Amino acid sequence: MRHSAIALLLAWLAASVGAAEERPLPRLEVHEPRAYGHVLGDVLERRIEVELPSGTRLVEKSVPKPGRAGRWLELQAVEASRTAGVGSHRFEIILAYQIVNAPREVLTLALPEVTLELSGGTLARLAVPEWPFTAGPLTPTTILARGPLDEMQPDAPPKPISTSAVMTRLAAYAVAGGVLALFLCYQLWGIPFLARSRGPFARAHRQVKMLAGRDDAGAVRDALREIHRALDEWAGRAVFSRELEALLSQRPKFAPLEADLERFFEISRREFFGEGADEPGVLPWLEALCRRCRNIERGSA
Repeated sequence: MRHSAIALLLAWLAASVGAAEERPLPRLEVHEPRAYGHVLGDVLERRIEVELPSGTRLVEKSVPKPGRAGRWLELQAVEASRTAGVGSHRFEIILAYQIVNAPREVLTLALPEVTLELSGGTLARLAVPEWPFTAGPLTPTTILARGPLDEMQPDAPPKPISTSAVMTRLAAYAVAGGVLALFLCYQLWGIPFLARSRGPFARAHRQVKMLAGRDDAGAVRDALREIHRALDEWAGRAVFSRELEALLSQRPKFAPLEADLERFFEISRREFFGEGADEPGVLPWLEALCRRCRNIERGSA
């Protein structure tokens, strides 16, 4: 009986020790950032993984909060997640520190120590030690270089963007706008040089000038008819010699031609109703009269 009791006691002790050895303990694993070559503005990400047995909880208040972490660092973002497992649960905490000051020379800095508080277990806290790293200036104080390389260099010019399509569209818009503007001007005011060449005396002068090259009575009659048509169109009605004075009073620009126009009507009367206009040089004189009327019509007399 005594030996049986001792054997039972030893078996119970062994089972207790084995259960104690199999009980999961808190596990801490830290993944630190690169420890060298950092400058102003760099973000150093620190990932902390904590595995806790069931019944042990992480105190949320002990997780660092975003904010300034000394002279050189600022804790910009904190991400925390929890994953449940069999007999345990796992926490992952990501701390993103940014360098907010630029050292003048290479310095050894450190991510701050983090203490995580636990509740519901035998262990009260987990400590993550500080992590040293080096940070340097953006540009060194002096540069040993050849030529102009020790001076601040300009920014690289941007890659030019092709504007050919835009310029083509703008040219098309300009042409279309110009055509519309010309059409509008034509509708409102006409085209001056075309109007000058389309006046009644301008048309008559072209015909009389061609007739002046002929030397016959028929050419004189045709020239007189062309000038009569121009006078009628210019006055807006049939013009007779007795109306000449009243007509010129309404059109004072033609008043200097009164004597020549009276002679024109006299030549026309003799040619069509009398003995004929057989005086020498009458065709050149009719061409000159028509040219002077055309010049006054154009405003160039």
